[in-house]
Amino acid sequence: MHITTTALCQLTPVSVSCSGATGGQVLGKLVADPYRKWKNALKNFRKHEKLDYHVASLSAAANFLEIQKGKTFPITASLNNAAEQELQRGKLILEPIIKTLLLCGRQGLALRRHKDSGNLSLEQPEENDGNFHALLRMRIESGDENLRNHIETSPQNVAYLSPDIQNEIFNLLSLQIQGRIVNEINSAKCSSVIADETTDVAGIQQMSLCARYVTCYENRHIIKKYFLGFSPVESGTGEAIAVKIKS
Repeated sequence: MHITTTALCQLTPVSVSCSGATGGQVLGKLVADPYRKWKNALKNFRKHEKLDYHVASLSAAANFLEIQKGKTFPITASLNNAAEQELQRGKLILEPIIKTLLLCGRQGLALRRHKDSGNLSLEQPEENDGNFHALLRMRIESGDENLRNHIETSPQNVAYLSPDIQNEIFNLLSLQIQGRIVNEINSAKCSSVIADETTDVAGIQQMSLCARYVTCYENRHIIKKYFLGFSPVESGTGEAIAVKIKS
């Protein structure tokens, strides 16, 4: 019986093999094919040890052992942890900004004057820069260190204070409010829609849409009426408005 002795590169004790080539190197003996010719084995083994994919596999094996021993975290866990930290940081930054916008909306306060773009000054400005900036400064003066740190360190293009961001937040809030109103209307026993068409200063025909319905609160029936929004229409006829309402 003839016995052939062969060898493969296997990183012990975790059995991580050289399974991929890097830098354009082609997988050769000890990886793609078993090693059989033993005449220059020691020389070829040392040459193999210097190959990029062997070095990379050796590093991966060492990292694997560190993970198994609990001395380090997997890269996926590190990335997930970093993403979670960034998410929580973003919430801490946006929360006071959104709450300030909500306050202005509920109280019917205009957010800005002629100009409020640019960085928020922590010092009282010589000219009134609007309710939004003034309320944010008051939050900082009251001890909101997360907001202070954000204003002091963030670049101007990621301050989340621009009119575009304000409008985007208001649009998201309006969708949430409309969703709650629609849910109440759908659960009401009776409801009606009030629609009218008018032409704005730009000459565009706009339909105003309101909803009126009866809801029950603390064993009392309450009539509610809400304005849902404006919607452009192509025609002011009853048929065109009815089609727009259904859509």
